[in-house]
Amino acid sequence: MAIIIYIPIILLTCLFYLVHATRQQCCKDLGVPETCYSSLCNPTAIPEIMTRYRLFEKDKCQDYLLPVSQCLAKGRDVSKCCYKNSYDIEFDSCFGLCNGTMKYDVYKKSNFLSCFLLNIEAIFPCLVEGYSSSPSEPRDLKIVEKTKDSATIQWKEPVDLPDLVSFYKIYLIKRTDGLENTSTFDTKDLEFELEDLSSTSSYSVHVVAYADQHKSKLSNILLFTTGPQIVISSDEIELPPQTRKIAIPCELKKILGFNLEVQWIKYSQNGEELLTSDDKYNIVTYSSQSHPETILSSLLINEFSTSDYATYRCYIKDTQIEYAETKLTKTIFLEEAPNDDPPDTLLECCKKGLGSSSCGSLCNGEHINRLTLIRPGLLVPLPSQCKAEIGKLFKCTASELNSSGCCIQAQVPYHCMGMCDTRYDLSAFKLKTCQKWMRKVYECQFEKINLKPEAVSFVKVKHLYEETFRFSWDKALDAKVYHVYTRKDGDTWTSRVTIDIAVDITDANEVALISVNEFGSSQQHRLIYESNKWHTIAPTT
Repeated sequence: MAIIIYIPIILLTCLFYLVHATRQQCCKDLGVPETCYSSLCNPTAIPEIMTRYRLFEKDKCQDYLLPVSQCLAKGRDVSKCCYKNSYDIEFDSCFGLCNGTMKYDVYKKSNFLSCFLLNIEAIFPCLVEGYSSSPSEPRDLKIVEKTKDSATIQWKEPVDLPDLVSFYKIYLIKRTDGLENTSTFDTKDLEFELEDLSSTSSYSVHVVAYADQHKSKLSNILLFTTGPQIVISSDEIELPPQTRKIAIPCELKKILGFNLEVQWIKYSQNGEELLTSDDKYNIVTYSSQSHPETILSSLLINEFSTSDYATYRCYIKDTQIEYAETKLTKTIFLEEAPNDDPPDTLLECCKKGLGSSSCGSLCNGEHINRLTLIRPGLLVPLPSQCKAEIGKLFKCTASELNSSGCCIQAQVPYHCMGMCDTRYDLSAFKLKTCQKWMRKVYECQFEKINLKPEAVSFVKVKHLYEETFRFSWDKALDAKVYHVYTRKDGDTWTSRVTIDIAVDITDANEVALISVNEFGSSQQHRLIYESNKWHTIAPTT
């Protein structure tokens, strides 16, 4: 009788020893040091409180959390058990240990440590339970047949506990214009046909094995399209031959199961070239805490030469089903025709929809009669004056200073990118959190400003006869030509190009003078005729 009683105890002890040994060996094989795997990779022995602190303060085990979690989960996903049995569900920053996906975020160190201290006593028992009640993940998921609107997928059963599988759940994620839509399908087979697919969308698919309420970790993830690769965005940047460096921006949406790493590929007459950071190129990639689903990347090209006029694509590493593309083309800005209109004054910007009550002090103040200019790059008005409309106001004047590529090189957070580029939204309510990045933003803008010519200044006006006036000015530093805009009584603008520093103007009561060189144009010098006299319109301060 005593022998019968001791047999289950012996078997249980053997099971615990086996779990302990195989998980620790797995961690060891993946390069986890003994100081970490001796405590973290034995789910049958919960580390003591002081040991929990030491692991992530003294031993720096946070650098090995991904392989540790992969070995602990062993193809299972016991997240449901972890949440159910946790000491405090609000502290879940370490629950990647429950499904093999634990990645350490240095900015969330305290959150992770709080979770580990409080909930490891629930996580380890859930993992041990999973070894006997949950199958491991389905294997070798692949596409065996594909048409323009369907794809047939196939996979192999789990290595561990395949007999417990009651069904497989298929997760199909459709990505269209940056938006994701997930569909699920259940089957007991090892093959399934995905139907009604679109050639204009990209897809990811994975499979999870279920054993009643228990489930495996997800299988390998397949990325595919039924047509060509999907172009998320396409841009063209015109650069003069005098360009010395350029930073190309890229924005991508994360793909489940793939690392936050972006590859840049150059396409030219010489073929396809995978770019890496070196003396010629510098690649920066990151994701902001405020927008974790978005990946920002920038390719900086130094010592720019003729061979760098090419097409550049950015992909999430190992995917290449969708990409953003930028084409660098040669241009001689001096030879381009002037824009139809000069930049807006504050009044003109207000007329485009800023005349709301929140902007009343700016758009209806006394100074508006002088058509106040907005200084490019200056964030005006201050948020306290015009909180709701600052983004629109900024877009009236700063488009020529767009510097998103440069700002990404400086790792400006996503929610602050509106200060760098008018194609991003700018909210005054977020400006306070972005103040520490203002210097970097201005540095990027000044890189562009410093290449452009000095603005026209010291303008003198001489009345020649009737409605004809001669405008003359000092030669602007680095200016090659001047764009001259004229109009009367708010009518349509007319423009001309001159290399002289004087021009005769007839039948106009508003004039804008702009210096131009190979890299673009200066701030405008705007004049208006009032009370029988020409007045220079001053910029805001």
